[in-house]
Amino acid sequence: AVKGTDVKKMKGMKTWISLALVGASLALASCAPKEPFKVLKIGFTDYQPMYYLDEAQGKWVGFDAEFARQVCDELGYQAEFVEIIWANKVRDLENGAIDCIWNGMTVTEELQEQILVSEPYMENRQVAVMPASAGATPPSVYTLERVSFEDGGVAEELLRAGELSSSAYRAEATQKAALAAVLQGNSAAAVIDYTMARSLIGKGAYSSLAYYEIEGAPVEYYAVGFRKSDVELCEKVNALILKYQSDGTFAKWENTYLR
Repeated sequence: AVKGTDVKKMKGMKTWISLALVGASLALASCAPKEPFKVLKIGFTDYQPMYYLDEAQGKWVGFDAEFARQVCDELGYQAEFVEIIWANKVRDLENGAIDCIWNGMTVTEELQEQILVSEPYMENRQVAVMPASAGATPPSVYTLERVSFEDGGVAEELLRAGELSSSAYRAEATQKAALAAVLQGNSAAAVIDYTMARSLIGKGAYSSLAYYEIEGAPVEYYAVGFRKSDVELCEKVNALILKYQSDGTFAKWENTYLR
């Protein structure tokens, strides 16, 4: 039999051991690595078919909106969509206003020097949008007196390469604003992404417009942009890009939003 005094000692030892274990657990927990983000702030612009507001649902929808939400779900982040000015995208990324640029971002050498770029996930090119009255053989975009484009996008580089006079440039905040300039007669043409043109032009408010190929316009590739320090996050997104390419997920979103 165990004496009373020994039982008290054993109870005391058990209490001490329990407290010690709790303290050790708390210490380990405080040293455990944590996810870099609880919320992933996703920089985007209003750009159908990649992002546009579904008023009935009260949320942003589109190819990239679906893509970003799915990635956040799989990686355990909460997606927070932050509408940005496209020309300020790199600055917003660097100062922490956003955690990534996820909006049909065309990969360029300049961007690759400034930020970390994911694997490409979609092809694109620039096209010229003009009134449909231009017919089957419209004038070259490089001969027009006024051409609109999105400030901070790749269209200006293409126009410069084609030696369009800088006096003919009309920089707009968004690609939709560039289209509005054509509708209002303030520009003879707008240079926008093919993905947007195939989704909007010739339909609804844009039924009076048509889009045309631009001679010499190269194939472009969309990717997601991150800070250069976020290598692990970029690698995780790259793995999911490969997964969505092979399992039909991208094809499903393309059929939904780009047809």
